[in-house]
Amino acid sequence: MTQMVPVLIGDRWLVPDCERSTPVHRPATGEVIARTPHCGAADVDRAVQAAQAAFPAWSRTPAPDRARVLFRRADRRLWSALNGGDQPLPPDDFLAS
Repeated sequence: MTQMVPVLIGDRWLVPDCERSTPVHRPATGEVIARTPHCGAADVDRAVQAAQAAFPAWSRTPAPDRARVLFRRADRRLWSALNGGDQPLPPDDFLAS
């Protein structure tokens, strides 16, 4: 079976224990290279709690600093996608960016 894509909840990457998922295809070949999970209620609840806990500090962060964090992460993901997913970012590298 192909690898399940982890989800970021709080500051940790987790692979949810779920039965349903959606395949991720390599555009060039159509090959299934991973699966994205259909998270259940417990995972969603954990994500909401983590977001609520992070919101006060994040909302005090100046907008230019927040934009810099988001664009830096988006640029790294785009780089991986443009390379056909052949050079995916490991979760720890993504978090460090």
